[in-house]
Amino acid sequence: MSEKHILTLAAAHGARVAQVFCHAPVDVLQTRHDVRVASGRRPGIDLPMEYAALPAHCCWTPLDLGDAPCLTVETTRGDVLPGVLA
Repeated sequence: MSEKHILTLAAAHGARVAQVFCHAPVDVLQTRHDVRVASGRRPGIDLPMEYAALPAHCCWTPLDLGDAPCLTVETTRGDVLPGVLA
């Protein structure tokens, strides 16, 4: 839903666009979210929800940003930052 806006904004400012797409299985995302909600550290932000009920446009796939490079990161494999930085 935001691809056109991102590309228009980048073009207006001469910016180059790159994307980092982080993903994990839905059950892992749900567990992570539930832990954040239960912690109570961010009331009003981390609210109960069911990931499986989210519509298809909720970032299950990378954005369509044309020829912009996209780094896909699977986030269930421990500390992925060293590999991402490499």
